[in-house]
Amino acid sequence: MVAPSPDFLIWALLARLAEHAALVDAVDLGAVAARDRQVVVRLIRAAAVFPGVGVLVGQMLTQKPDLVGAAIEAAVLIGADARRVEPVLTAALSTRESSLPAEELSRLLQLLGDVTWLHLRVALWQTNVRRARALLAENDTTDGRAQLAGSLDNLGVMLEGMGQPDAGRECRVEAVARWWDLSLLRPGEYDDIHARAQARLGQVFAERNYPPGDALRAVQQAARRFRIGPYRGTHPG
Repeated sequence: MVAPSPDFLIWALLARLAEHAALVDAVDLGAVAARDRQVVVRLIRAAAVFPGVGVLVGQMLTQKPDLVGAAIEAAVLIGADARRVEPVLTAALSTRESSLPAEELSRLLQLLGDVTWLHLRVALWQTNVRRARALLAENDTTDGRAQLAGSLDNLGVMLEGMGQPDAGRECRVEAVARWWDLSLLRPGEYDDIHARAQARLGQVFAERNYPPGDALRAVQQAARRFRIGPYRGTHPG
């Protein structure tokens, strides 16, 4: 017989705690984890062994949404077993209460890499798009428009890779419309980016056997919808 480690016993107790909703609701895990970030790591480690502990991770992030970055980093560093908690982290990112600075978003995307954690990477790019939209609404600048267009491009690629071609195509269409807007605003500066994005979009439409010209019509419709390009009445600062 092998004696369990102290950590294993604690994880098992946490798993039992997670089975009792009333007890979970009574514990302010968010406040505890905000005071000691090691609590975040311990909960993620426990959830990697006992998936039921994911309930406690979700409770913590509901109480303290700004801990989501620390939770993602802990999961990635722990490794493949921690992917059991990926749905919880993805759900936490999807709430508008979660807030990650732009620098932390970039750092986490680099940490996640390009192979695994697909759902989490999509959620991070969706967060990036939401942030870019909000910043552009507050202060319409050329850099802000370019940041949103680039984020939409990346999100479109990720969604297609996750098996959501319609959502991915919608992002790509809006991105092309926004690169078009920038190429009109700054001739010569964004022309190449716009041309490459337009060519990629045309290829996507062709692979799905859409009639010729549908890609351009979709871009024009997006430009009207979002009031960009020739359908915009104002110019950025």
